[in-house]
Amino acid sequence: MTSASTASKASARNLLQSLPYPLALLVLRALNSKSAPERHHSAYYLAECTLKLAAAARVGVWLERAGILGDSEDKPATFDKDIARRLEALVLPSAGHWCEILREVSRNLAERKDAALVPLAPETRELSRSPSTWTAIRAFAERAIAEECIPPDASRQSLRRGVLGFFDIVVAYRNEVIGHGAQRSNAFYDALGELLLAAACEALSSPALF
Repeated sequence: MTSASTASKASARNLLQSLPYPLALLVLRALNSKSAPERHHSAYYLAECTLKLAAAARVGVWLERAGILGDSEDKPATFDKDIARRLEALVLPSAGHWCEILREVSRNLAERKDAALVPLAPETRELSRSPSTWTAIRAFAERAIAEECIPPDASRQSLRRGVLGFFDIVVAYRNEVIGHGAQRSNAFYDALGELLLAAACEALSSPALF
């Protein structure tokens, strides 16, 4: 086991106590599954579930602020109709839909006049920032580009967009490797699974997510 591998696994274990249970369970599966494909797929599902949970939290806040959730009779049911149309995709959403919903609902919450008082709204700007200390997401993207799993130009642009950019990369990767790709070798799953787990944990370290 390389020192980089040991460090990435230690980082994943350090997150366990602070993660919501479904995400912590996926971290454990990504670390402890017996086969390389199982570890790889668990790492992917960790990234996907993080995206869905982050988006769903913001959708809940948006619905509450729009007067759609809650039992108060004096809430004005005024809301952005464009966002409402986007949320129709939740009937049968793809990973790409979740990405779009996270981005657009976050933006909408941040643009409210009372944004400073709205849960998750003040963190919106941080979702698109890439800390200089982040290296795991870049390492995953570069290896995925080398394996022709994601398009180079779009991925390099995504690397400059923080957590939101990471999720864009995950969607592109999913479409090629999980959705339509043929079975890969154990060596592929072993290497990319480890890199994806480290990248997902790096994104999860962002306080802007939850």
